[in-house]
Amino acid sequence: MRLLQAWESGVITTSVLLAAFALVALWETFRPARNFAVSTSRRWFANGSLFAIGQFAVPLALASSSIAAASYSAGSSRGLLHWVSAPAFLAVPVSVLSLDLCRYAQHFLYHRIAVLWRIHRVHHSDPGYDLTTGIRFHPIETLISQGTYLAFITVLGPPLYVVAVTEAASLAQNFLAHANVSFPRWAERALRPVLVTPDLHRVHHADDQLLQNCNFATLFPWWDRLFGTYMEATPQRFGLPEVSHRDALNPALLLAQPFLSLRGGEGVEYARKRTADANPGQAAN
Repeated sequence: MRLLQAWESGVITTSVLLAAFALVALWETFRPARNFAVSTSRRWFANGSLFAIGQFAVPLALASSSIAAASYSAGSSRGLLHWVSAPAFLAVPVSVLSLDLCRYAQHFLYHRIAVLWRIHRVHHSDPGYDLTTGIRFHPIETLISQGTYLAFITVLGPPLYVVAVTEAASLAQNFLAHANVSFPRWAERALRPVLVTPDLHRVHHADDQLLQNCNFATLFPWWDRLFGTYMEATPQRFGLPEVSHRDALNPALLLAQPFLSLRGGEGVEYARKRTADANPGQAAN
């Protein structure tokens, strides 16, 4: 029965993923926020190639899923929430917030640990910014992120349906946050306090390393405000200055990028110093 529930949840999650991608792609096509000089078709090919490799060539990403991990925890009654017999009214909000906080922590560490930044910079080297940027991850990052997320789910023991809904929401939100679209001002003001909007996350993809070390949240922007990593700005350029547009659109070079030393590679230490000097905690006020 639990295998059937996991399969049904997986189908729902995949359906949400495809529907969200299609809707955001149409929105970007007819109402883009800005036009990029970089070829859209080349960017989609490069980003799509990384996504395909990460999903189908990495054994852990192929063999496991967050929903399967939640099903395992429920079936074996393992995990913190099972051990304390948390009632649904407590288990549901704790699970949703904890899963989103886990994603925030993962993202934060990718920017704070040098070896992880070398992997994660593949995502940031995209010279454009649209929904395909949300699937532009090195396979090693897919492996690390998926593995640690599954381990967290196993330890926490959240309800299966909560994991399925949160996963579907995170996937849809990932496309929306990276979308080359803008909300009307009134909608932006209404949504920004409770949801990571495209304009808010776009700051994180600026080619300025100070801005790259802000706005890590996936679903809820509260974590950035709470931990002093929230910042508002209007970036004009995206990607990494040390990566040429040609190299940023070459799938083979993207796979090799974590193992290469890039010119101007001040990297994590430089960004950390600039962040400390600027005291972004003041920006959260």
